[in-house]
Amino acid sequence: MTSADAVYKEQQDEIDAAKQEQEAALARAEAVKQDKQRHIDNCKSYADTSDISTPNWQKQPYARITQISSKSQQIKGCDDVFSAAEIAAKLDEHKALEDAIRAEISGEVRKAAKAGQSYECKFKGPAKIVVSIDKDDVSLRYLTIGKADPVRYFVGNISGSAKTAEGKKITIYDDHAELDGKSYRGSCSTEPNPKDRL
Repeated sequence: MTSADAVYKEQQDEIDAAKQEQEAALARAEAVKQDKQRHIDNCKSYADTSDISTPNWQKQPYARITQISSKSQQIKGCDDVFSAAEIAAKLDEHKALEDAIRAEISGEVRKAAKAGQSYECKFKGPAKIVVSIDKDDVSLRYLTIGKADPVRYFVGNISGSAKTAEGKKITIYDDHAELDGKSYRGSCSTEPNPKDRL
């Protein structure tokens, strides 16, 4: 290699290194931009309560309150997206919604204490399923499949689940149930069972 070739190679290496550094800088800038956009999107989600403002049988009151509390905590870290006044207004909105849900709960507790209210679920496949609210604690629910003994029913944000006496897991959603790995179409009525009215 001649000295001219060596100089050329050295210059080319410098150009390549500068190009690689530029590409790396652009990639870092894009990653920062994406992180910032993700943060903005998350903050908008924390501010939005539309998904928990409407009562839904599968989205139980205590789960909705937990969601509101989580959003309230998270939105406090969004002072780079919302003004202090906007955050305060959202927190007030969250508190008002939580108070309304707690009012729903107190009404349901009184109703459940009187009737031991239960709901019937009808799915194509499994035996009749009944979900019962505890007479003394509305946060407790029990699930009975056919003639089996009742089991604790754990309610989440959009579904509830339990393990049957045979150890099989059942999860109930708005329009179907999943039992032992199989899906069954159907739903749960919010009307009390006829026996509850006796």
